Amino acid sequence: MPFIVLASMLVAAIFWVDNSKIYRLFYTVLTLFVLLLIYNTFIIYTADFEFSPWRESGKVAYLVVVVEVLWLLSINAIMALLRRKIYIASDQLMIPFLSALVLGGYLIFYTSPPVWFCITGAVSSVLLFAGEVVLFFINFDKTIRGK
Repeated sequence: MPFIVLASMLVAAIFWVDNSKIYRLFYTVLTLFVLLLIYNTFIIYTADFEFSPWRESGKVAYLVVVVEVLWLLSINAIMALLRRKIYIASDQLMIPFLSALVLGGYLIFYTSPPVWFCITGAVSSVLLFAGEVVLFFINFDKTIRGK
């Protein structure tokens, strides 16, 4: 709980200060955090495969899924607020939301998800990861350099 309060105060302090360099740095950190969460999505979907070295027989991943979906949605909201201060493309703004949808689909199957569903989730998380990296570098000039 104290971590959430501190994170909320940090976000509020960042928006109180009117400095575009801080906004750009905050945007870069949020993008890296989204990439980390998408990577965790890939790990969660592939944990049900028998050949994966991180196979999880228990269903602890469901708690992680709920927490990650909440993080992705909060990052999406923060990026929407940050969009008022610096340039963020609308397609890049949709990546955290789409990632939350893909990861939230894992909650449909409580006992054991089918193999096709895990493969689809893993492939879509790889595509979302690649899309986030590509969109970040496409919008690099407008966002980071402020042009």
